[in-house]
Amino acid sequence: MLSEKTLDQILGVLELTSKYCKAGLPTAKAYQKSVKDIAHKYSVRYQTIADGCRRRLNLDNVNEFMELLTEWLSGNPAPLKDLLVKNIDQMDEYKVENFFDHKLVTTSTKTESERKVEDSFEVITVKAPRNIVSQLRALAESEDKSLQDLINIIVKQYVDQHYVEYVRKLINSLPPGRKETILKELSNS
Repeated sequence: MLSEKTLDQILGVLELTSKYCKAGLPTAKAYQKSVKDIAHKYSVRYQTIADGCRRRLNLDNVNEFMELLTEWLSGNPAPLKDLLVKNIDQMDEYKVENFFDHKLVTTSTKTESERKVEDSFEVITVKAPRNIVSQLRALAESEDKSLQDLINIIVKQYVDQHYVEYVRKLINSLPPGRKETILKELSNS
């Protein structure tokens, strides 16, 4: 039987994997990143979370879990859901039901078009002091957002606020004749 904590960790991996796939990562990379993120969140080793997604679900290898994950992401949650329910206490079954009721993921036409939009995203890695990352995680959790979503909001606000000023200074630094030409072209477009 999975403990409630292990179930929460597995559901966390599923949720993040779904988000990372929607952002354009391949399933295997999305899974690996999700396991790493959940391990960090729970302050445990990567292997502890990976073990929950394989051995504790009585699977022989990670490929079996990846097949279930791929099937779920393709719109068929039943095999993965059944496996989880089979390995948990009946008292925790509501968590699985709630998760799968709210996390309907399919590769419908809409999802494919969303992926085309997501292809315009670029993954960047930022190092930040641990205390700031801890505070960001706490804020994200309190606002029921992923850390990635919260950081995107913060970065967008900063860029929106400062980029216009940067462009304004850049245009104002141009020679007078060139400045008017650029401003005219910008107003025409």
